[in-house]
Amino acid sequence: MDKAWGILFLAAAVFSIAIFAYAPSQGWWFPEDVSTHGHEIDKLFYVILAVTGLAFVATQAVLCFVVFRYSGLRRGEKGTFIHTIHWLEYLWTFVTAAVLAWIAFVQVDAWANIKFKTRAPDVKTHAHVMAGQFEWRITYPGFDGEFNTVDDVMGLNQLHIPVESPILVDLESRDVLHSFFLPNFRIKQDAVPGMVIPVWFTTKPGTEDSYEIVCAELCGWGHYKMKGMVFVHPKETVDLEALKAEVAELKEQLDGFAADAAEKPDKKKRLEVERAWTKQLGRLGRFTENPGLHLSFEDWLKKAHEEANAVALED
Repeated sequence: MDKAWGILFLAAAVFSIAIFAYAPSQGWWFPEDVSTHGHEIDKLFYVILAVTGLAFVATQAVLCFVVFRYSGLRRGEKGTFIHTIHWLEYLWTFVTAAVLAWIAFVQVDAWANIKFKTRAPDVKTHAHVMAGQFEWRITYPGFDGEFNTVDDVMGLNQLHIPVESPILVDLESRDVLHSFFLPNFRIKQDAVPGMVIPVWFTTKPGTEDSYEIVCAELCGWGHYKMKGMVFVHPKETVDLEALKAEVAELKEQLDGFAADAAEKPDKKKRLEVERAWTKQLGRLGRFTENPGLHLSFEDWLKKAHEEANAVALED
């Protein structure tokens, strides 16, 4: 019966490793990376995962072996107690310290690119984000490029940015600690009361879509609902009717390829059209699901400014 504990611990370790290997195939992994620096963060994560994974497998193997091998001593038989093995203690202390020092060294550049102010893009502040229980208040400078003027545009829980452009955001908190977390952008920065903290990133081409903003710091009873969205706008406003027509035309070509497949198959051309159709259909879907996303950031800002003026006049 005593040896059963060794088998149980081994089964638990094997099950954990199997779930880890199975998870990515089910989408239980990182969300899509849409930032230009995200691959550096992911690479650092995988390095640390490999180190800790090897340590986990090694320690579980030793644990299972010891439990299985030495749990069945005969009655009256005493175990041998070893008080210390200095060389082994020195070894694991040195190896652990060396691994931690190596990780600290390899992560410096990735950390500097997103945290050191000397690496911040030389652009004007795109928006001011004020965190507070339990919302994100976002202010854009308007067309004069200055904050705290009459043409500022204010929004709630929605950050609008242009694709492929360096974005600089000033982050602040009006009450308690919050954490500005953009999973798809691999950005997480604490918002501290009394401090204005710059946050910057750039999106990859073709990432026009909406992405989640969450608070990653327990900030009160409503922490669970403190979320928002990032809307990535195209460089130029997209003509939705023209895009719909293009999608329909590509679909007709695909249907034609299917009808003529038996007589004159052209797999290369068909694949080109299919890829183009899939890409444009995806763009149309994103723009349709997110009203206003097809507008360029400048056109969206102009529209938001006009709507704000209209509401002000009504009031």
